[in-house]
Amino acid sequence: MTMIALFIYIIGTYFPLIYTYVPLLGALKVVLVAGIVLVFGFIGTYGQYRNPTAYKNSIVYCWVIFLAFMMFGIFVSLDKGMTLDAFLANLKVFFIFLVMIKIVDSLEKLERVLAVFTLCGVGMGISAIYNYVFGTETLTGGHKLSDTYRAIALRGGLFGDPNDLALLFNSVLPFAIYFLLVKEKKTIHLLGVVILVLGTMLSYSRAGFLGLCVTGLMFLFFFKVRMKYFVYLLAFAILFWSFAPESYKERIRSITAWEVDEETGKTGTRMDAWKDGLVAGLEHPILGVGAGASVYVNGTRLQDWHQTHNAFVQVFIEIGTIGFAIYLSLFVLPYKQYKRYSRNIDKRKMHQLDILYKMIIISLVAFASTAFFTPNAYSPLLFMLTALAVIGSEAMKKESNALKVSAARVLVPQATG
Repeated sequence: MTMIALFIYIIGTYFPLIYTYVPLLGALKVVLVAGIVLVFGFIGTYGQYRNPTAYKNSIVYCWVIFLAFMMFGIFVSLDKGMTLDAFLANLKVFFIFLVMIKIVDSLEKLERVLAVFTLCGVGMGISAIYNYVFGTETLTGGHKLSDTYRAIALRGGLFGDPNDLALLFNSVLPFAIYFLLVKEKKTIHLLGVVILVLGTMLSYSRAGFLGLCVTGLMFLFFFKVRMKYFVYLLAFAILFWSFAPESYKERIRSITAWEVDEETGKTGTRMDAWKDGLVAGLEHPILGVGAGASVYVNGTRLQDWHQTHNAFVQVFIEIGTIGFAIYLSLFVLPYKQYKRYSRNIDKRKMHQLDILYKMIIISLVAFASTAFFTPNAYSPLLFMLTALAVIGSEAMKKESNALKVSAARVLVPQATG
């Protein structure tokens, strides 16, 4: 029951199109109901799970400290109501995070979760591509989805913005590649990879493009790619770029358009907001200005009331320097844990687990590189990815400990009669 509730929660969160096709699910608040069933089902079965040290993982401690700083920030926030809402929203997702890292206690369960999560991303990708090509109308509201040159899967909601949608695609892409590498039916899994890459491209998201590039570089970093596969990858990239619309190429080229205006001293880009944001963060170094309240910094300093389009600058302004350091740790710790436990496992026997954990790290880096240009510091995606990192590290720890026990038995001399 708990795993089914988790699957429903994942689908309801990362495939919001389901509410367009089945509006009743939205009216019934299916995500809230699934979350409640998940938590209470977990409480009733707490002693059944085989990862007793999951809550001792340093990633869990980081989240606890980060949320504590977010909570204390309510008292100094520029908008206490907004910060309270942000804190409560993150606290709810954190409860799901705590349940997930306990109930997903095997590689088989982890792969099922990843399969559902990946299908959500691919499903959103299919919708975005279809809407881009055919300009279909939504089932609720009748608005044209093609009235913009950028592909979108739906209007409004968590992934309504093309940049947020690209963030989802880049976060899911490494797991689609994982299934392509280790599972049969290569054509189907390759199709999933193509859909996610094409969906990111048609979103016209510059942040999404950078995330794609970083994903490719991380893949080359972690895996010894044979020359012929490297050629395939290069040909794949060239093919996509060749068929990309000229307007997309122009948008990507604008990434480096940072010329400074001699009269104003501004670049006319997001970098202006980053600079002012960093100064504001230094003025509020302990607790920041409150989660979500960086919009007030932009409004008063730049006379432009918008969110800070950089998750890391956003955290620095809103949570303070200590919270910022903790936030960075969420991305660093999974790699450190991988290096620690991978030394003691037989990678030939645990080849699949080794690949999977590398993909989790790549996904976190893809999220970080994409969120560097989007205001998604508190996205539920980060809770999802860090939960996968905890689960993966716990699985590697088990294998590492099992190997140590086996080695100790070999070293103990046999008793003689």
